[in-house]
Amino acid sequence: MTYLEEQTAELAAYLPPLTREADFDLFWETTRTQADAVPLEARRTPCPYPIPSI
Repeated sequence: MTYLEEQTAELAAYLPPLTREADFDLFWETTRTQADAVPLEARRTPCPYPIPSI
């Protein structure tokens, strides 16, 4: 096994300790609810560029 393969296997086997806070799910539920309440209002505006093929 090459050095790179060894390092890749070691990295794939690495399991860091979980540091999730007790309110993790509540935080994301609240954040998503707030984000869903705001309309996206995406706009597409042309931007001049010197190369026509891009």
